[in-house]
Amino acid sequence: MNTLEKNYEWFLHANLKGYDDQWVVVVDKKVVASGNDINRILTEAKEKYPKAEPLLAKVSGKHTLVL
Repeated sequence: MNTLEKNYEWFLHANLKGYDDQWVVVVDKKVVASGNDINRILTEAKEKYPKAEPLLAKVSGKHTLVL
């Protein structure tokens, strides 16, 4: 299982209360950036973790969209 798959698996079971209706970036099985501006949070995550392959996901109260 590669790193992106591990982060996705973690995301599926994570308690993400407090992130409703926000985008999150997951690196190493933790949320490293969140908000509504995708470009900003991806840039922030890439600056902090330049070698990582970040997982971007939308969290909502009813459905979750993973890209």
